[in-house]
Amino acid sequence: SAARVGPFTTRDESGAVADEELLIGFFPAEITAMFTEQWRRRAKDELGFDRALAVGYAQDHEGYFLIPEDWLLGGYEPNINLWGPLQGEHVMEGVLGLASAVLGTDVIEPAFPLGLYAPTAYQQRALPEQSPDETPLAGARLTELPDVFWLPFGLERDVEAGLEGGLELEVPASVSRVSGVVQLAWEGGDPAVDFPVVVLERQEGSEWSPVVTPGGRVVDTSLADIVVVWNPDPLYPVDAEQDHRWWAAWQAVPSTGDRLALEVGTYRLRVTGQRFTGGVTTYPWPSEPYEVVGEPFEVVPAALQVAEVDGGLSVWVTAPPNGWRLIDVEGASIGDNPVRTDVEVVASGADGAELLRVSATPTPASGRSTVAVALPAEAVTVTVTDAHGNSGTLSR
Repeated sequence: SAARVGPFTTRDESGAVADEELLIGFFPAEITAMFTEQWRRRAKDELGFDRALAVGYAQDHEGYFLIPEDWLLGGYEPNINLWGPLQGEHVMEGVLGLASAVLGTDVIEPAFPLGLYAPTAYQQRALPEQSPDETPLAGARLTELPDVFWLPFGLERDVEAGLEGGLELEVPASVSRVSGVVQLAWEGGDPAVDFPVVVLERQEGSEWSPVVTPGGRVVDTSLADIVVVWNPDPLYPVDAEQDHRWWAAWQAVPSTGDRLALEVGTYRLRVTGQRFTGGVTTYPWPSEPYEVVGEPFEVVPAALQVAEVDGGLSVWVTAPPNGWRLIDVEGASIGDNPVRTDVEVVASGADGAELLRVSATPTPASGRSTVAVALPAEAVTVTVTDAHGNSGTLSR
């Protein structure tokens, strides 16, 4: 469907102001940037509208609306467009045709020409108010969780199976890049007043500062780096007096760039939240802040896995069984990942004497990397170190 509204007083990119009409196209799908660009361009070229707005998710959902080239390229879920590469373009041309035939005239169509829809009459009533729970223990650390506590990433399964990397609420003294995960659990506030913010901080001298991305964003719960879970107890009914327990986890992976290159150093997680102070039964709910500061921990280089193969070595880094971060586009968040930077290979004999030291460029394939190197027959240990200081040793 489409609508023509206006004229509106419109300010353009240059700052000039003019009265212009707006053409709105409503599309029953997720619309991509290129599809929207094409809609605006065609609305201007074919219908003369300088201003055209595209609204997706309108009236139905037919997958993604792509331009044909994007559909044919493949990639992320193009096959949910069941009608093929021209599906989005076909609908767009229908909307353009509708706009030309109906909206391109001076006739104002009645909103409900058949009179089937009467204005909605809303009952006037006071909305119910449920006071938040008072949580005097907010800010207290949890070292053990109750029997019923939902966690993501299969952590409960890992705990039951006794797998390394399961639920570890004590902050470790050190964590390795990629494979390390730091977790915190605490008593918090009712989410009617509390939405805890967990920030990753790094120690610089005697001061702690938030870690920021190259774009200047603070690494906290607004990014995918830190995951937060809220668990009320009891879960139901909502009007019961509930305890509100929170859990957060961070994996030792940088927000952007080479996932094996997180800066080593001393870090910690710091939580700030709000707890309801009581005394009122209607909104707004008074609250006071609480804080949870996790113990410092050292981020250390990752342990590379090294195996001997025909023609050289296979080198890779293993993501943890409860990991969730992308490590490599050809790897796995809970499996093997290739090493892409140049590596140094050092082979030593039984007496510790160095027999070989060479630099090589790994070739990634199937989640691992192959390093072409001829190892001395008498070598008993082979150490591989990448450009970021991550290292692993093979014993022959």
